[in-house]
Amino acid sequence: MNRPWVAAARRWIFRAVFAVSLVGILLAHGLPLWFQLHGERLLIVTSGSMEPDILAGDAVVIRQLQASELRVGQVVTFQAPGSKSYTTHRIVGIHKRYLVEDPGPEDRPSFFVQTQGDNNPKPDPDFTPIGSVRGIVTSVLPDWGYFLAWAHSAEGRLLLFGPPLLLILAAEALSWRRSADGSQPATAPRRSRGTAPAPA
Repeated sequence: MNRPWVAAARRWIFRAVFAVSLVGILLAHGLPLWFQLHGERLLIVTSGSMEPDILAGDAVVIRQLQASELRVGQVVTFQAPGSKSYTTHRIVGIHKRYLVEDPGPEDRPSFFVQTQGDNNPKPDPDFTPIGSVRGIVTSVLPDWGYFLAWAHSAEGRLLLFGPPLLLILAAEALSWRRSADGSQPATAPRRSRGTAPAPA
């Protein structure tokens, strides 16, 4: 026979674990979606090249801009030439160059940005085509990158989604067990009242 406090403790643990997992799932997956719905993106910073304003482990919010809106001094996220990853550095120069050494009358110059990390002694070695700029940094979320990186890892997904699923399965199994135990009550069959059968 279960004691009342045991059942109450079980319910409290179930609700607490489920609530913590739900909050973690909403923050890890709902927060990036919320920014995306508002035309922004949430990216994780993995290096300290922009210290002290942006640290490794922070998350930055970027918003896409038109090429004509880019200015020297803005902190932007871009894809460097030949790289598949994103870099977040400050624009230190905007240059107009031709893509050919001897431009003709039909050639048009292209715009490039020169960038540099605030914590780096020199500018980045390559100019970045202005079309490779993914957006301007609008805000910084300190230390959020650590949580987002963990939450989207295999271990993080397991720890966030595993406990509530196990609790739901355990609750269903317990409910099924209780239902099975009470499906066959130990009572004697009742005799129906009626007239005695007529003799043949």
